[in-house]
Amino acid sequence: MKNIYLVCYDIADPTRWKVIFKTMKSYGDAVQFSVFRCTLTPEAYVTMKRDLSEHMHTKEDKLLIADLGPMEGRGEHALVALGKPIAPVLRGSIIL
Repeated sequence: MKNIYLVCYDIADPTRWKVIFKTMKSYGDAVQFSVFRCTLTPEAYVTMKRDLSEHMHTKEDKLLIADLGPMEGRGEHALVALGKPIAPVLRGSIIL
């Protein structure tokens, strides 16, 4: 079962910020500056946290992960967007 997570971060150093941004792009979709929406299995969640913590300085950087719940349930509807809507990203195989 996959859960939806909202990941927000404030990284003090621009070089570390770029690394965190690239790491997050491999786990989810940017919905705002330094905010990502991720749909992850429990294993991918643990891996993401490990990957992020390897690049952060805990005395300078902050990162918040909010578990919005199962993808099939509350998680899909837990975000409310005002203004420009957050478009759902459809993922899957591409056959050429």
